[in-house]
Amino acid sequence: MLRSPLGSIVVLTEALREEGSGPLTEAQRRQLDIIYRAALSAASTATDLLTLMSHQELVERERRFSVAETLRTVADLVRPVTEARKSQLSVGGDVAGYRRGPETAIGQALLGLALRAALMTREGRVDIEAWVHDPEIVRLSVTVHDAGDTAAGAVVEPLQVFRPDAEPGSFTLSPEGIAFSAAREIIRAVGSDLDVASLPDGGFSLSFSVALPVAD
Repeated sequence: MLRSPLGSIVVLTEALREEGSGPLTEAQRRQLDIIYRAALSAASTATDLLTLMSHQELVERERRFSVAETLRTVADLVRPVTEARKSQLSVGGDVAGYRRGPETAIGQALLGLALRAALMTREGRVDIEAWVHDPEIVRLSVTVHDAGDTAAGAVVEPLQVFRPDAEPGSFTLSPEGIAFSAAREIIRAVGSDLDVASLPDGGFSLSFSVALPVAD
């Protein structure tokens, strides 16, 4: 119920930003950018909450799939955010052919990580990658190399859903904490865990390994 109207706001804002209804002033463009980012963030949080409630069902759906294609699909969904944030987006790795495993769960975990990573960076680069760790283990990662205003210090504790507020004794709900917690629940359900590392350039890396046997 939440995602549908939020999605409509995103689509409408995109159309206005592309001047579908006429030229925009610089002030209007800035205002639309704020609405666009807020709607994307809210839609992402709604999706994360749904993921937390249904992650076990996602894990049980195993099938033959292309890891490379899953990465490209995630990148296509994240690209509007990186474009709005003036960031670069790349997909890489060395996982060729087909694997067998919970494609939907892996895609949802990667999407949650990549989308929140993209929302937390500006003018940097987001890499979505998958590498063969050994014949049946695939290492998947979302890495941000940031040249902008990423709150890197907050990423050290990404699973903190409630964070202390400016007012003593009060707390703020953290969208990043919800997103990373939702992804972590999926990752744990497939037998792995989320690794978090800060990078010297002010960015961060989120990664996990999962057993994905080669499929004929």
